[in-house]
Amino acid sequence: MSDEHDELRARLAELAEGERELRRLLTDTHAQVAARDEEVRRLLDELARERAERDRVMGEAAAAHAELAALRSTRVLRAARLWWRLRHALRSR
Repeated sequence: MSDEHDELRARLAELAEGERELRRLLTDTHAQVAARDEEVRRLLDELARERAERDRVMGEAAAAHAELAALRSTRVLRAARLWWRLRHALRSR
């Protein structure tokens, strides 16, 4: 009976050691997952900042393009008015 008790104690000690090892692994895994989650959050924040900056620059570019188009159309209108005035002046002679 003592041998059975010794075997059971040894087996129980092995199981307890295995459980401790599994807990250590679980703790390490949890720490790794938390670190990766933090890295993913950091990357997402960086991506959001870069996307906001890109959107801001694209908005400025669109505004500049619209302003340039307005300037060009103004120049075209001025040139057309000048042409019509010159044409009218030349025909009036």
